[in-house]
Order: sequence, then C-alpha cells, then structure tokens
Amino acid sequence: MNREKAIKGLIGLAELFDKELSQAVIGFYLEALSRFSDEEISMALNTAMMTCKFFPKPAELVELINGPAGDQAITAWEQLTEAVQRHGAYDSVMFSDTRITRAVEAMGGWIAVCNWPVAELHYRRAEFVKTFMAVKPLKEQKVLAGLVELDNRSRGYFDKLPEPARIGDFRTLKLVEKPKENEDAE
Repeated sequence: MNREKAIKGLIGLAELFDKELSQAVIGFYLEALSRFSDEEISMALNTAMMTCKFFPKPAELVELINGPAGDQAITAWEQLTEAVQRHGAYDSVMFSDTRITRAVEAMGGWIAVCNWPVAELHYRRAEFVKTFMAVKPLKEQKVLAGLVELDNRSRGYFDKLPEPARIGDFRTLKLVEKPKENEDAE
C-alpha cells in the first residue's frame, strides 16, 4: 500500500463530507486498509464517494473491498471445503484468511474438520459461518497440522516436516518464517 496515496485519498474524501481527520484517525484508516492494494483502496474510496451519505468508517471501506461479512463467510466455507477435498487430514494447510484458521480451531481442528460426515455438512456450514463471522483474524498465518506432520513431530523428525498447502491469496501477505524446532537435538 502506498501510504501517501492512501492518505491523499482519505483527505480528499473527508473534504467531500466536510469531515476533519486527525493524525490518529488517519492512522486507524491506514491500519485497516494496510493489507489491500492501491487499486483496491482507490476503488473503495471512489465507491464511497458515489454511494455513502456519511463519511465511511474503516470497516465500511473494508466491506466495500471485501463485500459483506456474510459473503466473506460463504467464500471462506468454499475455500475450507475445497481444501478438505483436495488435501484432507494427512496434509498440513495454511489459510491466507486467518479467520478460517480460527474457525477451524474453534470447531475441533483441521483433522476433526476433515473427518466430518457428509451428512452433517449442512449443519456444519451454518456453524462455520456463524463462527467465522464471530472471530477476529490472527496477526500471523498459522499452520493447521495434518497427520503426516503430527506423526513426524511425535517421532522427532523435525527436519522432515512437510510444507503446508497454502490456501487463498498469499501475494500481499507478509509471512513469518517458521522457527526451526529442536535445533539442539541433533
């Protein structure tokens, strides 16, 4: 995100709405928009200019980019079910949207989700959507360990941990390198 361009856009939008923005408030907007591209931010500001009757809150600008939370939850459910079908309980996965990770953890973890009976999916979908909309994103991506990784860890094969399947759009994310475990054990 180009901070100068985002600030200029926010100040311009504020002038249209006769709103004064303090440095602290601008900081809140920049934090909320920091994970988006310049094009996405520009689109949100232009849409807000044309559709909003009042100066938008940061969450409203984010919603203009992502769509309503319910739509995000359905998209997240689709990502989750595709990951379960494609990778299953044996593979470790990492979702770009960490709210999926949090929802999966709240619902029993990756392996439990992979073992849901097909007959329960309708109910699980409703539970997932509700959980997804209630959780906040993590600050960093987190791996949901599959059976292969868990088995290798339990046997002490830390140098044989598989790379997780990355689910979602990781192009704009800053990933934190996994710390090497048990370096002293060798």
